[in-house]
Amino acid sequence: MKLMVIFVINARFLGNAQGIPYGAAGYTRTIAAGLRALGHDVGLIGYRREPAHPRESASLRWGQRLGCPYAEVTFHTETPEHAMRNTFAAAVTGLGEGRSPHTSRILYHQSSYTLPFTPDGVLCTVTHHAPFVADVARNIGADHCVTAFGSGRAKVDALFGSQERGLDWLRDRPHVRVLEFSTLQINYLNRQGISAGQCSVLPPPLPSHAASSGPDAPGPVASWIEKAAGRTLLISTAARADGFKNLDAVIDTYRVIEGRGDRAALYLACGSRQGAREVEELRQHVPPPLRRHCVIGPRLPHAGMLSAFRSLAGRGIFLFTSRYETLGFTPLEAMSQGLAVAVPAPPTPIGMRDYVPPEFLYPPLTGGEGIADVVRRHVSSAQASTTAREAVRELTVRNSVSHIEEHLTPIERT
Repeated sequence: MKLMVIFVINARFLGNAQGIPYGAAGYTRTIAAGLRALGHDVGLIGYRREPAHPRESASLRWGQRLGCPYAEVTFHTETPEHAMRNTFAAAVTGLGEGRSPHTSRILYHQSSYTLPFTPDGVLCTVTHHAPFVADVARNIGADHCVTAFGSGRAKVDALFGSQERGLDWLRDRPHVRVLEFSTLQINYLNRQGISAGQCSVLPPPLPSHAASSGPDAPGPVASWIEKAAGRTLLISTAARADGFKNLDAVIDTYRVIEGRGDRAALYLACGSRQGAREVEELRQHVPPPLRRHCVIGPRLPHAGMLSAFRSLAGRGIFLFTSRYETLGFTPLEAMSQGLAVAVPAPPTPIGMRDYVPPEFLYPPLTGGEGIADVVRRHVSSAQASTTAREAVRELTVRNSVSHIEEHLTPIERT
């Protein structure tokens, strides 16, 4: 059956959709292209909250984004839900003009926020990209939760409120499909009263599978590798040095390995303008005698990051130390390039652990010591490289799209 999938996403994310392969925007771009390649129709609704917009109604404008017909809905946060549903209904109608009446139209929400705006009678589904605030708070504490999100208590409270409203909406509509990247998300939803029958694990699409082999590692990484000849090579990357990433544990692992008498080198790519203070604190955490072979620099562009992973496959290891992660695309991409990984074992809530061989797990309470044990067992191991690559071989865009086709097409008959 032919589908028309209309992605619903925050309009301000779309500006980064070409440069960032992850998150709601990167996922939308990747899956939209995959659906179109199989003959399905795709549309986009971008929503934009504007404090100066009139409260009583939402406005609608048309265009093209990501190669798809696009409707942008602008509104005030106090615009009534009935006005939002009416505007979304107009967007769905407009995007569907000229399509076959036999094509099923499905709104594909990329967060809970817009679920209540679904027009009556319109089929829909949702994938949650952001962590559930309540689950993060339960696992790491309310105060640490605000710090980890890094956006202030008011914004975290607003996210919590929109997620709770979305969950209430889903509980009242057991026919609506929920597609999540990990059992971590689904287990939380089940505890909140969303039925297991509504939920399905969606294989995350790894952009690296479709990437070309590309050039050698970026200059700074290649220089670091050359200077670190004969050393244990450790790498970790993060979009931001925020409270979720627990990057101090990466530094601790480097110190432990050196303290055991082994020679190591660390490349930590996490710098950003927003996190300059946190990055400097990480640098100060490295003992002066160990700084010669430690690089803490800006985040790598996606192609450069993949090249770095390929250069380290079979002779290095990726350190993943997050306190909470709904998935963890980057370590999965490292595995796709044949790079072994060290990942926290339970009870640390890590979504990508669904796809990680148990021999790559370390007990989280052991900190740097436990991570160093995994490093010792698997660094410079050709077998570990093969194991990593095989574990994520099926996480392709094609398999993700096939899953979406399978789980969305039956909605019409529910």
